[in-house]
Amino acid sequence: MVAMNVWPTDGAAGSVATEAKWRSMARAWMASGVIFGTGSELGCTAYAHPNATIAAGAAWVDGHFCELAAPTVITCTANGLIVVRVTPATNTAELVYRDAVTQCQQTPTGVFEIPVLKITGSVNQDARAIIIPSGELRFTNVASRAAWTAAQATPPPIGLAGFVSASDSTRGAYEYRAEGWTRPWNMPWGHLAQNTWDTDQNGIGLSGADVAGSALNWTGWAGRTYRYSWQFLAKLPGSPEALTINPVIDGGTYSPPPWINFVFGSLAPQMQSGFFHFTVGSNGPKTMLIHLTPKTSVDVNAALVPSRFILEDLGPSGPAATATDAPDDEPQPAKTKTKAKPK
Repeated sequence: MVAMNVWPTDGAAGSVATEAKWRSMARAWMASGVIFGTGSELGCTAYAHPNATIAAGAAWVDGHFCELAAPTVITCTANGLIVVRVTPATNTAELVYRDAVTQCQQTPTGVFEIPVLKITGSVNQDARAIIIPSGELRFTNVASRAAWTAAQATPPPIGLAGFVSASDSTRGAYEYRAEGWTRPWNMPWGHLAQNTWDTDQNGIGLSGADVAGSALNWTGWAGRTYRYSWQFLAKLPGSPEALTINPVIDGGTYSPPPWINFVFGSLAPQMQSGFFHFTVGSNGPKTMLIHLTPKTSVDVNAALVPSRFILEDLGPSGPAATATDAPDDEPQPAKTKTKAKPK
């Protein structure tokens, strides 16, 4: 048997409450950040450089509760951070501006800071992580999340949950991984990028050309399945012609072989539409587009508008489900027995 430290207790060493003991225990309850629903959550309500008005609110700072009872004005320089700082040596907490720094001071046994507002080139950026009752962090938008993440002295813990509350496609739940913030891995991430092209593309030659407006950029992740969809009008002069449509990612054509659509030059422009499922081999910035190539001697006269291109994340890729993957409360396929034939 090996004795372990334990507190609080009614007797022995665990009955003596110290700041260090409390701090090491309380930091496990939730991450440091601004407390949801308290006052106006230390938000910046006015900014006219060099003055930033910070609203009343409270923060949880490495196991300490810190409260700003009334709004206050903080004077800033062109670059720096407004932080909530706890200083155990002086038993104080304060809202303070730190000139020309990009990271908070975060010492487990000493001074600990969390970011509230980031100033870059005299421009302000929300840098709060707001703790909601479940312990999840809430960010105003992806820019405020990036500012908060960059201000941490050490990377956030793997698996930390966060929520972006912006009213756009970035809204929703995220988790922190070694590669950065991502949507929860086991669910579809949905719409990633789209484009609408409103200018006719004329004179696509025999060597082919990329369809104007079809290039979509995003950060790809290995192990996920994507769907690229397209819709555009194409016209060929003269006799019937075969047209090859190649989905292309980062300059490489994907298998299986490309689609071949037959477009008749004697008719009106034909609608070309389809989708392509694919994965990527590595994490990082990616570009997906469509390349058109005539199959015989007739040039493509035009790829006509309107053109639509959409990229979606369908979820993690993997082997197809089998009967053994079904939950215990779902019926399993019946097993049949075969009788041995008499010899």
